[in-house]
Amino acid sequence: MAGRKGRSRINGIDALRGVAVLCMLTQHMVFWLSAERHNSSAMMLAGAVGGLAAPLFIVLAGLGATLTMNGNKNNDFLMIRRGLVILGFGYLLNLLAPNWFAPGSWYVLHMIGFGILSVPLIARASDRTLIAVIVVVITATAYLQACLDTPPVLNNALMTSTNLPGGMFRLALLEGFFPIFPWIAFFIAGMQAGRRIVDGSHGSILRTGLVFLGLSVIVSAVYYTGLFNTVGDPAVRFFKPVPSFYPAFVPISLFLISVALIFVTIFMELNRAVVITSDNVLVCLGRSSMTILLVHIIVVRESAVRLGFWRSFSIEETALITTFIVIFFAAAARLWQKIDYRFGAEWTLRAISGKTT
Repeated sequence: MAGRKGRSRINGIDALRGVAVLCMLTQHMVFWLSAERHNSSAMMLAGAVGGLAAPLFIVLAGLGATLTMNGNKNNDFLMIRRGLVILGFGYLLNLLAPNWFAPGSWYVLHMIGFGILSVPLIARASDRTLIAVIVVVITATAYLQACLDTPPVLNNALMTSTNLPGGMFRLALLEGFFPIFPWIAFFIAGMQAGRRIVDGSHGSILRTGLVFLGLSVIVSAVYYTGLFNTVGDPAVRFFKPVPSFYPAFVPISLFLISVALIFVTIFMELNRAVVITSDNVLVCLGRSSMTILLVHIIVVRESAVRLGFWRSFSIEETALITTFIVIFFAAAARLWQKIDYRFGAEWTLRAISGKTT
């Protein structure tokens, strides 16, 4: 555990958040810079593994919210302030990255902010109720997508358009990058994992993850029986194992929640088995994850579009640039740790909403 500043930090969890940062940076560099990624199995694999970043971020946000609620007074007001600040960062990012987002876009920061705003309500539910809500949310997502006739593949133009009925609320609910349905289920799964950390029953996190993994396999297997090949919505959305979450069908949602919970278990065991210090590079990346998210999108992606090097590099050049960017952020985070990440997004969040992180 880290030294106390508010509640004690679990360095293993911060390290896992650092892994999510590495996944995010790798995936984004591959998709933003490479002109030949489809010709490289390594690049495609890096992009696929990078897809774990958002599920990990959202699950860990829910987990952290539970730990924060457990260690502070005036919890409800703290969560409301934190949620509003993170939502504010999300909408600021919309404005500062206009070549990716529209003012009404709903991205990962918006989802995390909304989840934290919901904590005062969710935290009072029992474990069984939380599991039921997760299942209902994931199941309802298929029906709601069918009701809105959400396309089976959402591209960037569709996920930033507010021209359809519902406008920005439609994006927030179902058709944004990380909409409330189904992603609030990821946040709630993280909250429940946080409860198991508080009560010391880490094995339950793994068991829950394996249950979700089993459900994903079973649902997918039903699709491959051929029973639903000629059936339209919402059955296809419920059973078809599409390896993408734009939009997320039921099998991929179950699978990604399971993987995130399994990783939480692994890193909690690492936290017990080895000494993970606060200056570990993964911990430092995790402690500055929101700042890195904001900076790399605003600087790298916007520059790629504005300066004309969007998807213009060879596989070798992309790998070299990606390595350089990862090393740069890792070194910067490691140095920044010495001054407690002062003036970053996380520091601003603490300053506005309270010192607990």
